[in-house]
Amino acid sequence: MSSWRRSLGALAMATGLTGAMLAAATPAQAAGLTADMFCEPIRYSLFCEAWHSGAVGPVTIKWSYNGYYFPQHDNKTYVSFGCSANTSPRVSIVVTDSTGATVTDSTTRRCTGGAP
Repeated sequence: MSSWRRSLGALAMATGLTGAMLAAATPAQAAGLTADMFCEPIRYSLFCEAWHSGAVGPVTIKWSYNGYYFPQHDNKTYVSFGCSANTSPRVSIVVTDSTGATVTDSTTRRCTGGAP
């Protein structure tokens, strides 16, 4: 057998093994889903950012403010909420990936008012 045929055979075998290893690793990644968020109070508003890692496939992000779900913020990584000065609202996220793995995170920040 010529050397180029052996090389092609070795390449095909290596590619197949790599694909098998990736396919085997995919379900395990669901256990590694993490999410975090941060909200910054600025003049009667909370500006919030969410991020995640370890997701398999697309994710959904759902936001809640003081326990009330806000569907208009679905799947956004940056959102804002209005708030009253000197209150401490709780903002929460629920992140779900395509395997159904779900994580939550929340924060409570004191809302500020007046000039920055």
